[in-house]
Amino acid sequence: MERASLNIGVVRDWRFKSLALGTAFLLYLSPVKRVAAEDRVELKINDYTEDGDRMHIFSPLFLYQQDLTPDLSIKVDGIYNAISGASPTGAPASPVIPAYPSISPVSSPSSAPSTPSSPGVIAPVEPGEEEEADEEDRRVNRWAMPASLHWHGKAGATQPAPSPTPTPAPSSPAPSSPAGSPAPTPSSPSPSPSTPVIPVTQGSSGKVPTAPVDDTRYGINVELAKRIENQTVAGQVSVSTESDFQSVGLALRDAIDFNQKNTTLLIGGALTHDQIDVYYRNATETKDSVDFLVGVSQVLDPKTLLTLNLTYGQVDGFLSDPYKVAEVNGVLVPENRPDQKDKQIAYLSLIHFFDQLNGSLDASYRYYQDSYGIRGGTAQLAWFQKMGDHFVLSPMVRLYNQSAADFYAVRFAGAPENYSADYRLSELSATSWGLKLIWTPKPDLSIDVGFERYIMEGGDGVTADDAYPSANLLSLGIKLWF
Repeated sequence: MERASLNIGVVRDWRFKSLALGTAFLLYLSPVKRVAAEDRVELKINDYTEDGDRMHIFSPLFLYQQDLTPDLSIKVDGIYNAISGASPTGAPASPVIPAYPSISPVSSPSSAPSTPSSPGVIAPVEPGEEEEADEEDRRVNRWAMPASLHWHGKAGATQPAPSPTPTPAPSSPAPSSPAGSPAPTPSSPSPSPSTPVIPVTQGSSGKVPTAPVDDTRYGINVELAKRIENQTVAGQVSVSTESDFQSVGLALRDAIDFNQKNTTLLIGGALTHDQIDVYYRNATETKDSVDFLVGVSQVLDPKTLLTLNLTYGQVDGFLSDPYKVAEVNGVLVPENRPDQKDKQIAYLSLIHFFDQLNGSLDASYRYYQDSYGIRGGTAQLAWFQKMGDHFVLSPMVRLYNQSAADFYAVRFAGAPENYSADYRLSELSATSWGLKLIWTPKPDLSIDVGFERYIMEGGDGVTADDAYPSANLLSLGIKLWF
């Protein structure tokens, strides 16, 4: 976690994008100046609840950081997710009869998204989120936020990550029918009878079908950072597990200071190996991710910081959501996404402290595109107002929009190569607004409480409105320096 900023959010990978809940320019807002050491313990509790008894995610997060020597530090953070509720299955609102016998999952049904990629990040990227996001991831990356960890969710578990974490684009256009098109005639080809159909509850009165979600997730990050002259080299190991998903990741980054430490070049890379239990195949599939990041932070003046990060990533393997279905030629079958995805992300932020107002503005924009055909943009503004010697009040607003994946539709006809009816891959927009209060009763103690309202809306005019969730996110955090 950078000394001059605090990042707390939800990150979504696999199908969630990262979601940054706030960034504070504490270098100026802190009532007292910290010493060089950042030895500290943090506890963060996030409670995410979607309207209409959809997803509920309770996420406690613990972080410990200490300088082992003047040049070597260790950071350990872990998270637990309790996930429950219901999530859309991908089946259309109108009834459709499965053509083949269903297979019961070997583990609990879908589950929800989850979290972080960095200390202070919770299971989150997000849509987005995801994963965003993720989600969510807004954009949390595992280098800028050292303790990054990708958290994964099953079934359409959704989190407040503005941009859903879509999957790779098909190698060739899928001959899918427009969303909402009528089912084909009996002569149209349909999935092989050997393909199982996931059991779902049909919606009524135009409501999309949902499936129950009940799962838990555990994750931990361990990072060592070494200062070598004008460079800070850090390595991180990340592990997360849930009932049907296991992930192991390695990350390495180097921050190089120039220009009397007014300019910092950041270079990073990460590898992640995931194992997914796909119950309808009665097999364990894998997914491998590689990401590269290059960024620069420039102090424009004593009160202004500019940051630009560029990220390239590639994911190969099983990228479908094993708990999502799609209607193809009138029957429900497991969705089928491409087995590779390339993504590019550009992130720009400007933080400035205003003397006259005794507060700071954090403005950022993130652009995302991938080989699925999804293009998304996230704009965020946050204000940190110091009130007296012990309080900081921080309102924020975030706007997000994205285009649909090339292989997304409500229904499909013919013999499409790839197909998904997951609403997180549709054209959509999301708005978030929130308020956080930070209290520093003592120089070595900080307590914060926050609320965020998240609202998502579809943009294609075809996907059912109730597929898109609205949610409340409550947070409580405590930090103790020692």
